[in-house]
Amino acid sequence: MSLTLSIKGNSEHSVPFFGTLRGILFLIWSQAAGKSFLKAYLLPFVSVFAVTFLLALEPNQESFEGWIVDLFLLIALPLIALSVSGGLLRDEIKDATLEYLWTRPVSRFRLILGFYIGAVIKTLFYGILFVVAIWTAGILKGSSPDIGMLPGFIAALLFSTITYCAGGLFLAALTGKFMVAGIGYGVAIEVGFGRISGNLSALTIKHYIVGIGGFSDTMTGATAWQGYLVCSILSLLFVLAAGLLFSVKAYNLGSEE
Repeated sequence: MSLTLSIKGNSEHSVPFFGTLRGILFLIWSQAAGKSFLKAYLLPFVSVFAVTFLLALEPNQESFEGWIVDLFLLIALPLIALSVSGGLLRDEIKDATLEYLWTRPVSRFRLILGFYIGAVIKTLFYGILFVVAIWTAGILKGSSPDIGMLPGFIAALLFSTITYCAGGLFLAALTGKFMVAGIGYGVAIEVGFGRISGNLSALTIKHYIVGIGGFSDTMTGATAWQGYLVCSILSLLFVLAAGLLFSVKAYNLGSEE
């Protein structure tokens, strides 16, 4: 049986934000600690390493950079961020455990902000785990990873995570079909517009992530500071929109909607 509740802000007698965040992070940690280490962490690490080493890489630097930037950073990481951020919110709705949080003296926007920070931390954990697997495979394969690209790559990883997690949380607040919506956006905008040089490519998040990492030598590429600014503004807007939507929308506990 599903329970429909309308969410309204409750700032009266509200607990401090860091108390809310601590509770959400503890919830995420408890769920993570309860999973099998082999299935949840070691198996994904070994799988990414094996695919990279055996199937993906040729023994040259260009092959490594194409794999870790074009496939991991610009395709796989956004999907991980979407799945993690949307899943944190939607799993609580589907499992009806969000009802407990709704009864606490916590504003709904603080809940969203807590879920967002938790999603960023969790996505970065998996992102770094997979980067270590790919980088290790590249070294062993003789692909000669350029250590000089690491600072730009780390910055791009961070800003990609905070932007796509914010977008994923907004989609999850909007619909239970957040994965479908996110993939549809990615195919239509990030892939579609991203293949077009000029002004249209500047409408994609990927354009600015590439600029942050310094991966493009073309004159039309965004600069790092443009990337920092655009990704920060988009993240803020997505989180604000998610908080507003979450504060006014009615959800069916125990279901996808």
